Amino acid sequence: MKAPNIRIVVADASRARFFERHGAKGKLIELLDLAMVAPDVEVPRDRPPRVHDRMGAGRHAIEPRVTPREAAQERFLTNVAEAINKAAAGEGFDRLMLCAPPRALGLLRDQLSMAAKAKVTAAFHKDFIHDPVHTLQAHLDAAAP
Repeated sequence: MKAPNIRIVVADASRARFFERHGAKGKLIELLDLAMVAPDVEVPRDRPPRVHDRMGAGRHAIEPRVTPREAAQERFLTNVAEAINKAAAGEGFDRLMLCAPPRALGLLRDQLSMAAKAKVTAAFHKDFIHDPVHTLQAHLDAAAP
């Protein structure tokens, strides 16, 4: 029986690293050509628009529902999910493991296709983005059955 090809995605709101492993206890190989980094967010320097109060001379700023930083993070995680969906549709892997902080993991899961969601075998609510490969491999080995 052939060992499954497992894709591991380690992401946060601004970086994504992709790994591959053959079998549950195989060596972790980083796929450097798939790594993604979010562009810097330009914070607007203008004052937000103002509205007049209904009564009196008061004025209030209109705050956006989503900050520019949050919008950029959502766009980046959507791009990461599109890369995963493309690989899942092309049969690039048999199983998928996701590692991300809780908010990023939720946004990432929401953007996955049904084919990619069906291949998810584990999800870690932890930020491993800065961990070296051997430390990440130790965490994955400890969690594997």
